[in-house]
Parts: sequence; C-alpha cells; structure tokens
Amino acid sequence: MDSYQQSSPQQLAVSALPATSDSRYQLPSTNIPLTLDSRLLSSFIRASQDVVGVFGPLNVSQFLLIATAMTPVILIWAPKSVIRRALYPIQLFCLAATLVAPLPPGQSQADLYNLGLQVGTVGARILDRIYMHNPEDTFLRVGVDDGGPRKGPASYSTGGKARWAVELILSARGIGWNWQVGGVPRHKPAPTRWSFVRSRVRTTLLTFTLIHAVTLLSSYILHVSDDNSPLRNPFFLRFFTTTAWLTVIYGHLTLPENLIAIFFVTTGLGGRFADPQQWPPMFGDISESYSIRRCWGLTLTVNLLGSKFWHASLRRSTSAPGQWLLGSVRPKSRVGRLSRRYSILFLSFIVSGGIHAFGSYMVTRDSPQGVSDGGAAVYFLAQPAAILIEDAVSAALGIVDEGKPSGFRRIIGYVYVSLFWLWCFPTLKVIPLALAHGLQGNGADGQMLAAVRACLELSEALPFNPAKLKLPISDPYQKAKHPNTFIRLVMERLYAMAQTAIPIIHSDEWDRLRDVAFAWEPPNSHVMPISNALSAVCGILWATSYVLLTIRAFKDRSYGMPIFATCYNVTWETIYAFVYPPDPFNAVLFGLWSISDIFLFVATARYGKHEWVHSPLVAGNLPLIMVLGVISAAWMQLALASELIPVIGREIVFFSSWPLQIVLGAGSLMQILSRDSTRGHSIHIWWTRAVGTLAACICFTYRAYYWPERFGYATRPVAVYIFVTSLFIDVVYYFAFVGTQKREQAAAKKNGRAHVKSN
Repeated sequence: MDSYQQSSPQQLAVSALPATSDSRYQLPSTNIPLTLDSRLLSSFIRASQDVVGVFGPLNVSQFLLIATAMTPVILIWAPKSVIRRALYPIQLFCLAATLVAPLPPGQSQADLYNLGLQVGTVGARILDRIYMHNPEDTFLRVGVDDGGPRKGPASYSTGGKARWAVELILSARGIGWNWQVGGVPRHKPAPTRWSFVRSRVRTTLLTFTLIHAVTLLSSYILHVSDDNSPLRNPFFLRFFTTTAWLTVIYGHLTLPENLIAIFFVTTGLGGRFADPQQWPPMFGDISESYSIRRCWGLTLTVNLLGSKFWHASLRRSTSAPGQWLLGSVRPKSRVGRLSRRYSILFLSFIVSGGIHAFGSYMVTRDSPQGVSDGGAAVYFLAQPAAILIEDAVSAALGIVDEGKPSGFRRIIGYVYVSLFWLWCFPTLKVIPLALAHGLQGNGADGQMLAAVRACLELSEALPFNPAKLKLPISDPYQKAKHPNTFIRLVMERLYAMAQTAIPIIHSDEWDRLRDVAFAWEPPNSHVMPISNALSAVCGILWATSYVLLTIRAFKDRSYGMPIFATCYNVTWETIYAFVYPPDPFNAVLFGLWSISDIFLFVATARYGKHEWVHSPLVAGNLPLIMVLGVISAAWMQLALASELIPVIGREIVFFSSWPLQIVLGAGSLMQILSRDSTRGHSIHIWWTRAVGTLAACICFTYRAYYWPERFGYATRPVAVYIFVTSLFIDVVYYFAFVGTQKREQAAAKKNGRAHVKSN
C-alpha cells in the first residue's frame, strides 16, 4: 500500500510540471483548500502573461537575472542622471515580469518554490538598496568607502562604482559594510587561512551527509506500508518533519556560501573576499535558542536585530520597510516606544512572510484553484505574536534573557521552545505548504506524510545533492521504487544489511504481548493504584534528577552522569517511549525522561572536555565519542530487544533498564572519588535519584508480593541483586559526597575563599 499520493504522476517522479499549449504551467485540479482563494488574480496573471510575451520568450529566471544585473548598470550613473532615472522603470518592469512570465521548463515543484523565494529575496533587496535609500550616501564599505565626503562611491570611476554596486546587491548580511546586521556570529578564535578552509570543508561534507540522510529517510518513511510502524508514530513524524525541514534550510543557505568562501580563501582571489573574516558562520550557536526571540535572532538591545541562532540573510531586507516607515517616529512615552518597537517587529515578519509566499506563488499561480501562499501569512504572523506573549510573560515574571541566565532558565526555555516548534512548524508551515502544492497522503497520517514528501522534494532540489547522482541500475524493482540513483541503491543495500543485523520486533507482536499482560486481572483493587503512585514518584524524582544534573553541568562546566550511562539512557528511554512503549502511562514517563536526557547529553558534550584535560584525544573529540556511543547503545538495545522479547516478553523493559542503575550509581561514585571533587554533583541530585530508586524498588516488591503471577520476575535472584546493589551504592555515594564536600570546604577556608557551592 502506498503511503502517499500526489495529484499527477509527473509530480511523483519529481519531473517538470505539465505545460499547456501556450507554455504555461499548471497544477492539476485537486480538492485541497488553498490559503488564498485568488481565482481572479489567476485570471489577471494569465492576461499579464500575454503582455509580457510581447517582449520575447523570456522566463522568470531570465527576467530576475536581468533585474539583478541592472543594479550596477543603474548605479554607475549619477543619482540625478536622466539615464539613471530612465532605467528605474525598466528594472521595476523586469521585477514585475517575474510574477507573470513563463516558468523555466523542466523544473520540479521544489525548484519552482526556490525560484519564488529568490524572486522575493532579490526583489526586496533591490527595493531596499535602490528605491528606499540614497545608496551612495547610505551603503558604504567600512575602510573602503567611508574615507570622507569626497571619497565615497559618488566619486568613483565607472569600474569602481560598478564593483561597489555588485557587492552591494550581492551582500545579504552586510559583512564589512556600515549596515552589517547586528550580532553576526564571529569566528572563535579568528581563523587562519587554512584552518578556515579545513573547517568549511568539514561543514560542507557534513551538510551533504545530512541532506542526503533527509532524502533517504523521507523516502523510506513514505514507502513504509505498515501503519503501525514506529515510523508512523505521530510524534515521530512531527519531530522528523521539523528537524528535516530545518536541516534542508540549513543546507540551502550554508552550502552555496561555503563553496564560494572555500574558492576565494583558497585561491586568494577576490581582494577582501579572500579574508576569512568576510565569511562568518551563517547560523549562530543553537544553545542560545532558549527563547523564541533568541531562536529567531532577535534581542531587545540591538533594536530587535541582533543575531543569536537563526540566519540573518533576510534581516536587512525584511526590517527595511518598517524602518523606512517608522524610522523617523521617536515617541517619548514608554507605551509609544513599545508600540513602535513591536510594530517594526510585526512588519518585519510580514515582509518575510511575503518573501516566502512567493515560493508557493510560483508553484500554484497557474493552478485552476487559484494562488496560494502555502500558509506563509499565518505562520509568519504567529512568530511575532508568540514573541509578544513571551516578552509579556517574561516582563511579568521579571525574567531578563540578556547576559548569562541560570541553567534552570535555559532548561525551561529549551523545553518550551522545542514544544513550540514541534507544534508550530509542521502545523502552520510545512503541512499547509505541502497541501497547497498538491502533495497528499493516505490514512490518518495523510497530512503529516504530505509534509514528509515536501521535505523529500526540497532536499532533492538542493544543488549537488548526492541523491541526484544518477548511474545505470539494472534492478527493475529499484527502478520502480526509486529514481535511478546509484548512491540511493547503495544505501538501500546497507539498510537491508542493517535490518539483518538489528531486526526489529513487529509492532503487532509487541502489542499482542502488551494485550496479554493487560488481560490479567489484579488480585485486588489496591495493587495497581498504589504501585502506579510509587512509579509516578520514581518518575518525577528521576526527571528532577536529570534536570538538576543538567543545571549543575552548566554551573560547574562539568558533568555528573557517566558518559556511557548518558548514551545508554538516551537510547533506552527513547526506544521504550516511542518504539516499544509498555503502556501509555510509562510511555509518557519515559518520554519525559527522554526529553530531559537530550539537554543533559548536550551539556555533557559541551563541558565534559574540562574533565579530560589529561587526555587531549578524548577532550577534543568528546561530542563525536558521545554520538558514536549513542549509535552503539541504540544498536545494542534493539539487538537485545529482538533476541529477548520473544523469550521474556514485556519483562525486557525491566531487565534492560535496571542493570544501568548499577552502572550509573557506580560511575557517579567513581567520579567523586577519582576527581576528589563534587563538580557536576550535588546533594539534591543524590536525594532525588536515591529516593526515586527506593520508590521503584518498593513498587516492584509490592507488585511481586501481591501479584506474583504477573510481576514475579521482580523476586528472582538477579532482580534482588540489582535492588540491593543499587541501594547500597546510593548509600556509599552519600558518604563519599559529604566527605569530599567537607574537604573542599576546608581547603577553601584555608585558602581564604568562601566555598560557594554548599549543595
């Protein structure tokens, strides 16, 4: 059974859109509701196409190229020149013609979407650089054009002014200009020529890998025929859609710039473009995304234009209209200043929404149903609204995000920002866009599968995507299932080998085992309520322990959970929350732990190097080591599950998790003793972990005593050993921690320092 469908076989093969006899491209008629009901606009477009056709068989791409190339042609003339003024309407006509000219032949929907984004981006940039400002006075290169009133672009020769104009229209973030957007990420430390090239080559290879992974995973998800597969889990589809789309955006923006930067810096050509400082990272530090405002790269201290994480390539163009309209407004009251600030914020997102709407416009403009914005209007209006609410709540609670917030503030921020994006991005962005583009899916997950299909098409549209490397394939089954792609065939073979190495128990079999367990009636009414209450106490305390471990890691710039235990924890809780959930209650509990583990994993990967100064090899490669550890642990977990579930059934949840309790406790104890320090640890962490473990031991003992038929495995010798050893280690850990803390306090007092950390 196909898991998705499209409105035409041409689109399914990602080939050109069908053309009518007059070379117009149209989407097939569907019943999908569009965001804009613009049939009248579509009729106007068709009439305008006849007018534009008088100027020859130029398509959208060619008109856009002409409009861009006219920028230096216009700017080489004096501002009040008659020729310059005569060229203005020609450039504006070329921009307008991009909206109605024939589409380039042989383009997929994703290619047309990217073309529309380019039309919106270049159009907004031209309006800002030429028509909203006096460019010779406003846009100056630092150290080149700002030498004095008679040394600016107006005094240059034709060649010098043309070069200035070319740099002006091609610069997105204003690097090296007097209008550089705020908060562009800096190189840390300033790179040498070859260290920069090596770094960008690594980033480029990683980008290729990630984009290709999105292509392969999207294709595989769409061809899964089992509706009960974990890959059809709604949460997984939502998570995949969000991360896949963001990954593809990252690739589309960073890959071209990296390749250009590598060329100029390696060859030394291009003058100042051979300087690595001219090529700062496109994206900031994702760890700064602990608020929606910071995730978008907006701060209150840089007039809403400072960068934190998201790229700033559109920031100048999107903020220019608001600054142009309200830049001269200087209200004196606080209410007036806030109104002006948020008006500019909303206008910036409205312009950004318009730029992105051009993408869907190019795909749907010739559709019989009319033009659609692909949900851009709603999505981009939701962002400033969310920021406004976030700012209001922060102000009411006295929260200030500038400076260095506490680890707890960061954790809370990461959680609500992640939840916001998991809801907002698929619901308001990708699903509406996929449906507007005619992508459909079957069953209850149809809309999410349409979103996955959109991710697949956009990833395949990335230039130089390895998935586009086409070589002959003799296997007719592969030809029917996938495009004629050699690398994809190799990956399919590798995946088949992985399935042999890591067989996954069919979800129906797991559901059957779970139903058998739930079919047993408890011997009395109090067994499950009391044991579930104890289980809830354990879950809450352990989740609290994870949060405290993460906070302590940020504060001490260290880590408290052993690396192996962290990798094992992340995989176990993810697998038994989303792949083999024992029951809804525990699925929620394990899911909560899994989310907490992600932040603990990041903190450990970031600060763990400080505990490995004696081993530069480990310190310099700790993030990679941890990623490999997660992969290895996931393999081990799935292999154990495939071997033991047919033998012991649901007991796998117990026997695969509790041995880790000993490893975690013993590893934490060894950290205290080997470091002779409490870095990464606190008495509160011990208390929540120890009491949570005690509650779990009592829970299983209680269940086994009153309901041995179902929980008798908790009284087996191995289970008793695990319970006793885990509790014993927790007791020893307490005395080790207290003793170490007293020595630290005594040493601090002897050295005349106050011992800050007392817990």
